[in-house]
Amino acid sequence: MLFFVSLVLIPVITNGGTIRPSIPPTVGGNAIYEPVENEVVVDVVGESKCPDTTRFIFNMLLPAFKKFWSRLRINYHPYGPFKHTACSNSSRAGCTCQHGPDECRKNALQACVINALPEAGDYLDIVACIQGPHSFNNALQNCILSGPFGGRLDKNKIVQCANSEEGMTLMAQHGAKVRLFADNVNWPQPIECQTLR
Repeated sequence: MLFFVSLVLIPVITNGGTIRPSIPPTVGGNAIYEPVENEVVVDVVGESKCPDTTRFIFNMLLPAFKKFWSRLRINYHPYGPFKHTACSNSSRAGCTCQHGPDECRKNALQACVINALPEAGDYLDIVACIQGPHSFNNALQNCILSGPFGGRLDKNKIVQCANSEEGMTLMAQHGAKVRLFADNVNWPQPIECQTLR
């Protein structure tokens, strides 16, 4: 799991104001609701079956996002370290993952959800639901088909995406994005702020 943080000093302008357009549906009473003047961009690279990623998402990322949602821009990238994860560049996308083929399928499922719902406030709880040791089929059933998040997604499109080359292609695109800012990182949890580690 890799974390990268950079500070963006430009306000996010939407609908004539400076408040982020997406509010996490489960924001608690102690959330920070101030207008955005500075925004911290956090790029998180995680693997869907990685125990470290799972702990990070549930113990750190979700609580921080729920409290500081108006000041954070989360970009979650379902892709493992380059040392253990690879996707082909051929016309027929295929990937290998550190925790096996089921992890690749779950990473692809997360990538499909992120593609359908590009704002972290809309996708982060669904990505968290998919996260963990359970199988692709369990994640698909519990988080997409019959879970509490189905109303936000076109279930048929997500299932089709996750079970086709499209899902692996989206996962590969996340890997390409990660390579742009973390090409030399092959493992653990570096934090990058303003390009410094």
